[in-house]
Amino acid sequence: MNKRRCEYDIVASILITSKKGATRTQIMYCANLSFALLNKYLNFLISDGLLEYKKERKNGFYVTSEKGDNFLASYRRIQAICKKVVKNLVNKRSSSDWGCSEV
Repeated sequence: MNKRRCEYDIVASILITSKKGATRTQIMYCANLSFALLNKYLNFLISDGLLEYKKERKNGFYVTSEKGDNFLASYRRIQAICKKVVKNLVNKRSSSDWGCSEV
């Protein structure tokens, strides 16, 4: 089954990859993005202050900013809450409790 990621998951993946510094190519492969999507996200993240671009000699790299770290912390808290909610719902209800008719 092919699981699609939402924008928040993609942003988190880019920020995690860039925590200690990463090139454009490293981010593209680690976040599993096309070149076009990578550029769209990098431009957005830099303009919003979540990611910083550092130039060293002739090569540049991207680093997660403090604001990006704050985003990741919030993202992880929300993810944990969602997992607990889903787990509680699944544990409390069986398929018949959902009002589903069996086929």
